[in-house]
Amino acid sequence: MSKIIFAGDSITQGAWTVDAQGNQLTGLTNAQKFSTLVGNARGFDTVVNAGVSGDTVTGLYNRLYSIISQSPDVVVIMIGTNDVGHAQTPITTLATFTQKINDIVEALLAENIRVCLMSWPTANHDYWGGVNSPAYLDAIAQAAQSHSVGYIPVYEMWCAYKWAAALTVEAYDALYWEQSGVAFHPSVSGAQVIADFILKNQFSHLLTVEPPSVPITDVSEFVEVVITAIPWLSAEYLTGLF
Repeated sequence: MSKIIFAGDSITQGAWTVDAQGNQLTGLTNAQKFSTLVGNARGFDTVVNAGVSGDTVTGLYNRLYSIISQSPDVVVIMIGTNDVGHAQTPITTLATFTQKINDIVEALLAENIRVCLMSWPTANHDYWGGVNSPAYLDAIAQAAQSHSVGYIPVYEMWCAYKWAAALTVEAYDALYWEQSGVAFHPSVSGAQVIADFILKNQFSHLLTVEPPSVPITDVSEFVEVVITAIPWLSAEYLTGLF
């Protein structure tokens, strides 16, 4: 029985509001979450959403055993928004974040679990994390590169999506669950966009039931050109998603 686990915070969980125990009160249904869309599209027998609202890289590291103990074939990780926070001083230092994300990857690889890291989507007004985001996003990409695991640049492609599709403010805001103020939780259409990014990414071959035979290559060049040179990233294609 093949299994894929998506681990992260509320963006992965698909939650907007949770109770004191972290149970989802409002947000996306299970069928609407990008984890379900991707896992089902790739033919996994079991798709587990291990997103926890408010989680940080340290929190994810501390609950890693509960993920490993489920014996997944693949673990996809999107973490960092709560580490960066929305203040001038991040909740988690860059040094700690870098160490923990590498520790997580190494622990999963030690169990022969395939790993794919993802950057997170931007907030509706590029607010979440402010000037701190790039360094933390780079730490994720570098961890993927140094351990030869997959990296899916959701943040980079999300930015490209906004500009390539020439979205109006209203259309861009529709990608988020929150309908006013600063928003960062993907709506139904936003989750579909993320799923599409993942499935069309050059590392999507990692997210398959059988281990891939194609070697992972250096991701740095791909990250550099993603917002201008992805062949399928056209206004016609992106607009067609809606």
